[in-house]
Amino acid sequence: MSSDDVHVCHVLRSQCITILKRRFGNKQLIINRHMETLLHISSVKSGLSGNTQPLRQLYDLIESQVRSLNSLGVSSNSYGSPLSTREREQVGAMFT
Repeated sequence: MSSDDVHVCHVLRSQCITILKRRFGNKQLIINRHMETLLHISSVKSGLSGNTQPLRQLYDLIESQVRSLNSLGVSSNSYGSPLSTREREQVGAMFT
């Protein structure tokens, strides 16, 4: 690899890092997005019909968002109570 190639790689790497920091560097913005996703979950309709797919998808979505929040250092104690009420409403809607 020539010195020109090394220079180009360094420039590209620096630009990539700048773009990633701009997009993902605001931790609070990322946390807010995960919280918005949890707060705006739609009701699922499967009820007693035996189709559990919507419930599984709801569970997967919630689990993914909670794991992401945990990885960002957000404790479930800081958001658990309001969300648990909301999630109970969503699951309860399945059986009405």
